[in-house]
Amino acid sequence: GRSDLQPIAELVEEYDHLCGKLTKIVDYYASPNIAVKGVEQNDMQSISKGDRTMFFVPNEGDIKFVEWAGPAPGVDHHIDRVREAISEISETPQIAFSQMQGVTGQLSGIALKLLYGPLLSKTNRKRQVWGPAIEKVMWFALLASGYRDIEQDQVTITWPNPLPDNEAEEWTI
Repeated sequence: GRSDLQPIAELVEEYDHLCGKLTKIVDYYASPNIAVKGVEQNDMQSISKGDRTMFFVPNEGDIKFVEWAGPAPGVDHHIDRVREAISEISETPQIAFSQMQGVTGQLSGIALKLLYGPLLSKTNRKRQVWGPAIEKVMWFALLASGYRDIEQDQVTITWPNPLPDNEAEEWTI
């Protein structure tokens, strides 16, 4: 069969690519290039001290950092768009990726059920599709293990509730 991950594979690769670009941008700003004017390479001396480098430039020379003068590239916005697309296609709420705009404090059980609604629907679809096959495989495994008196309809899956429980809220209700 076709995996649920196949439609989002390209998006995940794009997300990784963009995060790599963001890392390169941070690295560029963290260690900018140095431009030296009026000095031959042989006339300049440098000494490394830990993470820093000291430069000794003759009086007629000049040394500057080459800095980006424009606005920072908008990689963050594109990363957010790709993350939203991954969330939408995979039917997984962004809060599952610790990305939820405007949410402060704890969410109620009802709010969680609303947020996780698409993921719960997907989970229930998978349980309906895969449940009978898993039960049959488990029945065959039991037969192979020597439990010959078990009928196939005796093997059933008890699925756990996928939502977290909030006992205080349940008692309040």
